[in-house]
Amino acid sequence: MALIVMTVAIGALPLFVQYGDYIFCTDFVKQQIPFIFETKRLLVSGLPFWSWNTYFGENFIGSYSFYTLTSPFVWINCLFPNDWLIHSIFFTLLLKYCCAFVTAAMYLRKMDVSENSACVGGLLYCFSSYTVCNSFYYHFFEPIIVFPLLLLSIERYLREDRYSSAGLLLASFLVIFINYYFAVASFLAALLYVGCRIIFSDARIRLHRFMCALLLVSAGILLDAVVLLPTYYVMSGSILTGLDFTALPYFLERMRNLFMPQIMEEPTSLFRLSSFTSSGLCLPVVGCLAAFVYCFRRPKDWCTVLLVMALVAYLTPINSVFTLFTNPEYTRWGYALTLFIILPTCRLLDDRSENVEVWHMVLYVCVAVICCVVSFVYGYGQKEMVGESKELVALFYISVFVIQLVLMSVCIRRRNDTKLLVAGIVVLVCVQTSIFHLKRSDWYFAKTDSPLKGMVKTYTTENCLPYNESDMQFRTWHNARHINLALLKNRPGIEMHHSIMNNSVRRLITTCDSVARYHQVAFTPICNLRSFCALMSVGEYIEYDDTLQNEIHEGLLLDRKCMGNGYTVYENIDFIPLGFTYDTYLPVHVLDSVNALKPKRDVPLQMLANIIVEQHDEALFAKYLKYGNLVTENLVDSIIQARRKNVANYFRGTTCGFMSKIRMLRENVVFYSVPAINGFTAYVDGNRTEIYEANLGLSAIVVPEGDHEIEFRFIPPGLILGANISLGMLFVVIGVFLYERRIARKESNAKELNESK
Repeated sequence: MALIVMTVAIGALPLFVQYGDYIFCTDFVKQQIPFIFETKRLLVSGLPFWSWNTYFGENFIGSYSFYTLTSPFVWINCLFPNDWLIHSIFFTLLLKYCCAFVTAAMYLRKMDVSENSACVGGLLYCFSSYTVCNSFYYHFFEPIIVFPLLLLSIERYLREDRYSSAGLLLASFLVIFINYYFAVASFLAALLYVGCRIIFSDARIRLHRFMCALLLVSAGILLDAVVLLPTYYVMSGSILTGLDFTALPYFLERMRNLFMPQIMEEPTSLFRLSSFTSSGLCLPVVGCLAAFVYCFRRPKDWCTVLLVMALVAYLTPINSVFTLFTNPEYTRWGYALTLFIILPTCRLLDDRSENVEVWHMVLYVCVAVICCVVSFVYGYGQKEMVGESKELVALFYISVFVIQLVLMSVCIRRRNDTKLLVAGIVVLVCVQTSIFHLKRSDWYFAKTDSPLKGMVKTYTTENCLPYNESDMQFRTWHNARHINLALLKNRPGIEMHHSIMNNSVRRLITTCDSVARYHQVAFTPICNLRSFCALMSVGEYIEYDDTLQNEIHEGLLLDRKCMGNGYTVYENIDFIPLGFTYDTYLPVHVLDSVNALKPKRDVPLQMLANIIVEQHDEALFAKYLKYGNLVTENLVDSIIQARRKNVANYFRGTTCGFMSKIRMLRENVVFYSVPAINGFTAYVDGNRTEIYEANLGLSAIVVPEGDHEIEFRFIPPGLILGANISLGMLFVVIGVFLYERRIARKESNAKELNESK
């Protein structure tokens, strides 16, 4: 463990020298850290249901179960105060590396690998290129830790060990609980593993035990219902599935990843139709050589068959079967293939009978060099991500490969010298991770003149804008390159970079944006539209002292409030509090006709002038409002003033909804720019009222004349049903455990009786 901690710490030195913390550019600073901050804020609230800082408000359980909510390591981070939260991330990262080592070593020991070889295998697993090149996602590490436990539980079940049924059930639960998306790949890889294990080895399983195993796995999955059901209601209708038949041209790219350590999560280079990322598979020092040699020696062994079938799946479009629910360009199941490579590697290390044949080495070198040279000569990565010429990058990688090849040859031929092998692993991992971190730091991006330069210092380590401790009262526009500052500073924004998005706001986002700057995981609206900021109740505009974005948009009316270290806060003069009324309405098909015009009109202005209603609710809105007319841009001032005539005089957003107070001049419709999603219930003076969808997915309610208190309460849909199912499955777990305990006692008593006789 001390060796793992030392290796990770040395590899992180480039970051600690620059920042004094383990923090670097791209998704780690843009997503992981903000998501951990938001998770802590919600968990300590007592009712972690509604996140105002995610899009325009979002189901917290459904949105963050993929990222942080179910991670025990994030729970540890949340124990630290906000000022220490970033410092704690490196501590939990060390724990993750250690846990990956332990779980892999436990599995390998179960496979009758010697203790020394199992320790080497654990190091190869926790320091593989896949682990390193995916470490900046942070939440991708948990599936790496859990997958060996799934295989371990399968092995124990096949061998009918004590408490193996309870172990298989709990392992299935843990695979889903840690990350439901990666569970798809884990279970498919485990199914491939079981098939090879039973068909091509002496392992056998009786039919009734096989059916029982399916029931146990199903029970383990149902035990996760408290998380899965709320997540399903968020993602339903937006799940991407299908086979990726564009993957075939990436054959050489994928082959190269088998032989060469990665220093980046690399986009494809040879064919640029789309990216192919997250694919590092190379094991430090030994690469894939030992596994290939083992396969040559034992072509009919089940480990050989498993590795060949897994490689076929990896090198062909079948790979996309392992990437359901996501962009098929990614290869997120590499941790499973890595473990499949490590098992024959460790078995070869235990085989002292003969040395590696020379022709195996020659064949390995020829294939590796061809893959590396062809891949890099024809282009490497995306220009903006690399900065150097492709020839220099190719030369660097080939040099690294040659050095690793020399170390590999010595270590494979001297398999009895475990210390030499471990030393080689540590040295190469330190070099690889150091370069990996340098290429994601301000130092590197400053050299390449990248738009990412200065992001860490500007938005995180210098901590320019203070964290907001109060509840949500209005939205903020952060004019910055860090799109998730709403999460990082607890100031609900109108920009977001997030993978899980509720379908109810998709139409609003794509319709309101004048140039449709909506992407798969990011929403960056054209915020200089006064109408959009007014419609979404933007109260503050924060301008950061950033050389790339230092101009205030001319379309907004702003009044400077204060200045700080690296930022200026402005008040939006057009601010309208959340909760305001209308005089007129328009059916949604009228807005669709305006949106179809070229060039695109100021669509938010139409929604500010007239509340946009769905066709099935038009008769209801006609009782309180007149039929409106389309407006022109020169009426924006008068429209904003009209919306301010009757607004809520109090608004307080919480982690389970919001409270609002308003004085109504007459019975009318009150609009709130809150997503109208399942799970919300509205109350006027404690009496439940119906929520209507208005303005393309937002909320409106009918409020009588007079002074009223309005409350929106949110309970994630599916949470109560999921909790009941999980509770029922918990009793099943207890029952299985007690049953196995009873069987174990009977066996123990029978053994003692036989020994006494």
